[in-house]
Amino acid sequence: MAKRKIQKTPEQILKQFIENKNKLDFTKNHREELRKFGVLNRKGDRTLKKYYCRYDNELSRLATEYLEAAGGKMTDKFNRCIGTILQHEGGYVNNPNDPGGETNMGISKRSYPKEDIKNMTIGRAKEIYFRDYWTPCGCENIGDIKLALALFDSAVNCGVGTALKWLIPNCTLKGYTFRRLSYYFAIVQKNPKLQEFLRNWFDRSMDCLEANI
Repeated sequence: MAKRKIQKTPEQILKQFIENKNKLDFTKNHREELRKFGVLNRKGDRTLKKYYCRYDNELSRLATEYLEAAGGKMTDKFNRCIGTILQHEGGYVNNPNDPGGETNMGISKRSYPKEDIKNMTIGRAKEIYFRDYWTPCGCENIGDIKLALALFDSAVNCGVGTALKWLIPNCTLKGYTFRRLSYYFAIVQKNPKLQEFLRNWFDRSMDCLEANI
């Protein structure tokens, strides 16, 4: 008798995808893992950029599938954290030195070209945050709400793929914050024009560490 295939829920698929991603460190020992995603050519060129692009797209698809199955309801934990995110991001800005370009409440034109950024509502911003950042990062399943907030805030500021890279096994809030700050200092060293944003990045990292939520 043939084995009956067990159908996984969207939530299980999403969790498994994130766990598999955290095991990859992009070294030669993991080429077979990368080939599974169809992004590693024989010479190993242009791997990271293609991988992250495909990874983020897949997370977005799985998150949407999960939200549809769950009814797309925002959770209490999410609502406790979203206020900090909105406070960090502020209102409408269009700074030519900001890599994200035109931005409102953290939603950038570069990431969401079809959205009316200037007239973005809080309700619409929350929908995007819950669908594209909170859920793909698995924040709901993290016991420490401050760590969930730090992961969520990092995903909004740096991207889901980057934020999840710092979520190592047995991750602590202080350890996560250290890796996050190290990332900010590194990118400023590579691009001094980003120096003006460093204080803000540092402050928001500390806010997550000391949040009263």
